Amino acid sequence: AGHRPGCAPAQRRWWQRSIVLGGALITLAGNLVTYSRTGLLLLMLSFALVAVRGIVRVTPLHLAAGAILAAVAFFALPESLTSRVFSLESYTVSGSESLRHRLDLYSAGFRAFLDHPLNGMGMETTYRIFDYYDYPDKETIITVHNGYLQVALELGIPGLVTLLLFLTRIGRSF
Repeated sequence: AGHRPGCAPAQRRWWQRSIVLGGALITLAGNLVTYSRTGLLLLMLSFALVAVRGIVRVTPLHLAAGAILAAVAFFALPESLTSRVFSLESYTVSGSESLRHRLDLYSAGFRAFLDHPLNGMGMETTYRIFDYYDYPDKETIITVHNGYLQVALELGIPGLVTLLLFLTRIGRSF
């Protein structure tokens, strides 16, 4: 495969690896602080995609080191995190209060979007979904926990279409 003008393949791989490693470390730190299941799963998926795309070469030694690191991390991390991430029950509506609240937020956000489809409700107006959803900890909600719905809610159909076109363009570049 060709390379970019003025950037030899070895140089490109060095900076790509640095970006991947830096992003992985930031994401991992964020996940450990927030106990985010989705973030951890997306981090693992990202590693797989980076390996498949050839940005980082994965050898059997890398796989063995990763497996050992994962096993050590599993036993070293707090039980509250490992049970939240690895328990299948925590991914069901009946087993996760967080999931139940998110589904309620999605429903309220979608109803609010349907009431304001052309221009949305405006930026930073997530608090207005409480006209559609009675949540006990209203002060804690800053997002509907879904990027696409958040854009549709704030910017309406034009904003959502713009985001989807942008993501399609990025996707085609791969």
